[in-house]
Amino acid sequence: AYAFLTGDDPAAVADEVEKRSKAAQGKIDGRSAMSDADGNVTSVSLTVRIPAAAMDSFLTGLDEIATVHTLSQNSTDVTLTVTDYQARISALESSIARFTALEKSAKTTQDLIEIESARAERQAQLEQLQSEMRYYSDQIALSTIQIDIGLPDSATDPIPDNFWGGIVAGWNGLLAFFGG
Repeated sequence: AYAFLTGDDPAAVADEVEKRSKAAQGKIDGRSAMSDADGNVTSVSLTVRIPAAAMDSFLTGLDEIATVHTLSQNSTDVTLTVTDYQARISALESSIARFTALEKSAKTTQDLIEIESARAERQAQLEQLQSEMRYYSDQIALSTIQIDIGLPDSATDPIPDNFWGGIVAGWNGLLAFFGG
């Protein structure tokens, strides 16, 4: 999910988001802040990880701590990928077990070397798949929410509804650009 929030004190809003994420059994994976020349925090960006079951209540609770300007959610179904990985891991584990049994019955050094080489190759494949499976397990267990928090004046103005409003918005945007 992605959310853009505004509040008079972005750091305090970020602290409250962090408290709510911990209350929901989540965690903060990343936090960055930007300050003005006086050292006042003007914006904070958070990467929040929340258990999937708590996602909806966490997102709907954001409007209690700040003004929500943007909120979007999407999901990716990884069921087929996880099922495929489980099958491939199981097949590699069986193959490694067979090579281990063959290793005991090897008659020549050459046979032993070939068996060990094949087993080592499959072991490397297995470890890679297990690593990827841990990644997907983490993605399934915790949903990721990117939250950007800014001052109220950082929220974009509504889209002008007429030609003259568009000209004024464009002029103000040009002035803001050169002012920055």
